[in-house]
Amino acid sequence: TRLRDITALWATGAILAGIALPLFLITGNVRVITNSSWLYEYDFNRYDIERRTGLPREELRRASDDIVDYFNNEDELMVTQVNFGNGDVPLYQQREILHMRDVKDLMLFVNNVERATFGFLLIFMIAGLVVRGWQFMPLLRRMMIGAGIGTLITVISVGVATAISFDAVFTQFHLISFANDLWLLDPNNSYLLRIFPENFFLDAT
Repeated sequence: TRLRDITALWATGAILAGIALPLFLITGNVRVITNSSWLYEYDFNRYDIERRTGLPREELRRASDDIVDYFNNEDELMVTQVNFGNGDVPLYQQREILHMRDVKDLMLFVNNVERATFGFLLIFMIAGLVVRGWQFMPLLRRMMIGAGIGTLITVISVGVATAISFDAVFTQFHLISFANDLWLLDPNNSYLLRIFPENFFLDAT
């Protein structure tokens, strides 16, 4: 009975690790991408953001740097000043600033999931090697195969859904992720939407 209990415990740990690994990979990718300056440069070039906004490239970089800094600092609200040619002025309206606060909360959740899954995976593998030695390797291999399949299914599912209707996926993402409608911005006067059009998020996805 004790042997069965111990075996069940390790099997449960392997299942949890198989779930944690895809979550770690996905959340890690989200964190890396949102903090990568090359992604924003891609956006500026691909969608001619200078023309769409009237902002020179240096000011666009200043705005994107503010976003990266905001996701990694303790500020509650993001304050972005840009120069259209007549001195610094606020770039975003209050509704956009409040929406970015919600986005930051979401990013903090993503970062916490990444840290928690990494910590669990590290503890699971160290414990397995210490307690079971090389007998742990077959279990680890099965866990890795299961995690790989789970990751592949997730990527394919998102890819298929995106190919069918990115608009629907994008809308559902916002409905699930946010408890308010601050993400519904007016494209005619929102610089947040002008700098980051929907097709940019399709490319990022």
